[in-house]
Amino acid sequence: MREGRQVRPTRCYFRFLCFVLGFWFLVFLQYVIVDEWYPHTGTDNHRHFRGAVTMNPHGLPSDRHARLKHGRDNHRLHWNNVHVGHVPKGGNSDSDHLFKRFGREGFRNDHLPKVNKSDNGRYIDKFVGEGLPKANREVKVLEKDRKSDAVRNIVEYIQKEMAAPDSPDGVSNKTLELVREDVKDKSRTLRSHTDYNAREEADVRRILDKMAPRAHMKAPGEFGKAVQVDMASLSKEEKFKMELGFNRTGFNLYVSDLISLRRRVPDMRSAGCRGMVYPDDLPATSIIICFHNEAWSTLIRTVFSVLDNTPQHLLHEVILVDDASDEPSLGTSLEEYLRPLPKVKLVRASSRVGLIGARLLGVATATADVLTFLDSHVECMKGWLQPMLHRITEEEFTVTYPVINGIDSKDFNIYQVEVYYHGLFNWVDLTYFPSQLTLSMMRKRKSITEPIMSPTMPGGIFTISRRYFDLLGGYDPGLKVWGGENMELSFKTWMCNGTVELLPCSHIAHVFRTTNPNLGKDAYKTILNNAMRVAFVWMDEYKYLFFNNIVKNHITPEFGDVSGRVALRKRLQCKSFHWYMKEVATDLYAPVSAVAISKIVNVKFSDYCLAHSIYYPKVWCGPCDKYIQQQIVWYLENGQLLAGVLWREKPWMCLAVNSSQLVMSERCDAIKPRGQWTYTHENTLMNTLHKKCIELIPGQALVLSQCTGVPTQKWQIQQPSYNLTPHPKAP
Repeated sequence: MREGRQVRPTRCYFRFLCFVLGFWFLVFLQYVIVDEWYPHTGTDNHRHFRGAVTMNPHGLPSDRHARLKHGRDNHRLHWNNVHVGHVPKGGNSDSDHLFKRFGREGFRNDHLPKVNKSDNGRYIDKFVGEGLPKANREVKVLEKDRKSDAVRNIVEYIQKEMAAPDSPDGVSNKTLELVREDVKDKSRTLRSHTDYNAREEADVRRILDKMAPRAHMKAPGEFGKAVQVDMASLSKEEKFKMELGFNRTGFNLYVSDLISLRRRVPDMRSAGCRGMVYPDDLPATSIIICFHNEAWSTLIRTVFSVLDNTPQHLLHEVILVDDASDEPSLGTSLEEYLRPLPKVKLVRASSRVGLIGARLLGVATATADVLTFLDSHVECMKGWLQPMLHRITEEEFTVTYPVINGIDSKDFNIYQVEVYYHGLFNWVDLTYFPSQLTLSMMRKRKSITEPIMSPTMPGGIFTISRRYFDLLGGYDPGLKVWGGENMELSFKTWMCNGTVELLPCSHIAHVFRTTNPNLGKDAYKTILNNAMRVAFVWMDEYKYLFFNNIVKNHITPEFGDVSGRVALRKRLQCKSFHWYMKEVATDLYAPVSAVAISKIVNVKFSDYCLAHSIYYPKVWCGPCDKYIQQQIVWYLENGQLLAGVLWREKPWMCLAVNSSQLVMSERCDAIKPRGQWTYTHENTLMNTLHKKCIELIPGQALVLSQCTGVPTQKWQIQQPSYNLTPHPKAP
C-alpha cells in the first residue's frame, strides 16, 4: 500500500511535465509554420518579404526595418523563393463562419505612421525609397496658380462640356489639358468580358500584400468588430492624443490607427443578394474620392477597400482629389506611397475649392463612361459595385446609391442597418434623412433584392452615367463648399426623366463623424446659400415652406444669380415640383395651400400665443416664444388650422372640437367637418359647424363660446413673411 501511494504522485508529475512540453512544442510549431512559412498571417513584426520595405498596418515603414539593416533580429527568416502571384492562405475575408468564430479580443498595435515633419512632410523615413516597387505611371498632380482660377476653370469646363448642343464652343481650357495630358485612352467604350485578365487581379493582390499585408484575424477591428480601449490603462499623453484626434477629425483617430489598413469587413448582404449573378460585360467606372486633411488611416483604408473588393475589369481608375490639404502626411509622403498602386491617380488643388468644386475637378479628370463618387472615410464591402453598374446598363437615366452601413465614430464597429427605407428631406433646411417605407410601398415590392425608389439620396456615395451627369448640367457651379448638392441632383433627376434608387444588394460602410471639421466658421451661411439656390430653381410654389423660415421683414437674403440653372431646367423640359410631391415624395406632407404662417396672438393678452402639440390632443395658450415651433400655426385655404414641425415626417395635427366644445388637436387624416374654421373680419376664429368662436379665459382651457367680439375672442394672424416674387439677379 505504501509503494502505491508513493508512485501515484510521480505519475501526476510526469503527466504534468508531458503536458507542458507538448504545449510548448505546439507553440514552436505555430511559430515555425504560421509566422515563418506564411509571414502574411503572423504578427506585425514578421510581415515582410525580401525586396520590399517592411510596412506596419498604417502603410509607413516601421522602425523594425531600421534595426534589421544593422544586423539585429537576424533570426527572422527572409525567403528567397517567393512565388509571383502567391495568394496568402486563408485569405477569404468575407467568410461568415470566421466572423462568428472570433470574438472581439485582439492585440494592440503601437506602430503609428512615421512622417518626417521637419521638412513639412516632403519625405518620409530614409528607408522609404529602398525596395519600393516601381510605379507603372507617375502620380498626376494638378497645381493651380491662383485662387480665382481654382473655381473659375472648373466652372468654365462644366459650362463648355455640358452646354446645349446649339451653344457656341468656348475657348479651350488649359487646366483641362493639364489634367488629361497623360490620359492615353480617351474613348468611352464598354469593356467586354474578354478584357478581364486574371493576371491583373493577381498583380493587384501581390502589390497590396507587399504594401499592407493582412492582419491577424484576431487583430483589432477585424470583421468590423468594435475596438475596445481601456481608458484606465492609457497614459496622459495617450489620452491627450485621443482627444486631439477626435477634435481634428470628428472620430476616434486613436482607434482608427490601431486597425489594419486592409481589415476584413463582414458581408452584410441578404442571402438573395449573395446569390445574384451579374453580367461580365458591365461598364468600367471612374471612382472619384475627394478629401481635405483626411486622416491617413481612413483615407488609405478607403483606397485599399476599393482595390480589394472591386473586380479589376470594372475599375477604370481611382481618382483622389486633394482639396488643398495642409497636413504634412498628405504631401509628398502620400504621393510616394500611392505610386505603386495601379489605376490610382492623385489630383491636387493648391487652394480650397470645396467638396463640390473638388468633385467637378474629379469629373474633369475622369475618362470612364460611368462615374462613382465615394467619401474619403468609407470601407467598400464585397460585391458593392456590380449592382450599381448593372442598373446603369439597364436604365442609363438612373442614379444609384448603396445601403450605407454605419461605422461607429468611437470604436469603429460596423453595424447593420435596416434596408426598408428611402430618402426624404427636411423642409426647414433641405437636408436628407432616411424614412421607413410605408406599408403600401412594402406590398408593392416583389423581392428583397429589388431596387427601392428613393425621392432623395445622401449624396456622398452614388453612381451615375457620365452622359446623364453631363445632360443634367452636373452640379450648380454656384454651390459652394458643401451642402445642397445632393438635393439638387435628386430633384432634377426625378423631374428630368430619371430615377434615384437605393440598391439593397450594394453595401458600403461609412464613418459618421460627430462634427465636420472642414466646414469652417461660415458653414451655416454657406449651407443656407446653397439651399436657397436649390429651392428657388426647383421647388416652384413649395419653396415658401423653406423660405418662410429664413426671410425676415420680407427681405430675402442674397444667393447669387440662378438664371443659368433656370434656363437649364427650361431647356430640359423638366416636370413640376408638384408632380414630384404627388408621384415621388408621396409620404412627405406639405401644406402648400396655406394663406398664413404665423403665431396666433390673443388681442387682450398680447404676449400669449396659441399652441398645440404634434403628439397629444392638447391645445393651450402660453407666453409667445419665437423658438417654440408648436406655436407656429398654418391657416389653410380650406379653413383648416393645423400645426406641425417641418422636420422629418412628423404627423400634422389640426385644431378640432370635442363633445364638450373644448378646443383640441387631432391628426389631420382623422379630421371631420367639425374641424373647419373661419378667420372673420372681426379677427375671431369661428368654428363653421358650431358657429362659435375660440375664447381665451385665464386659468382655463380654450373653449368655444358665443361670438360676441370681446377682446378675449380676438386673435391676430399675420401673412407669410415670404412672397413668391422672382428673385433679382446678382449684379
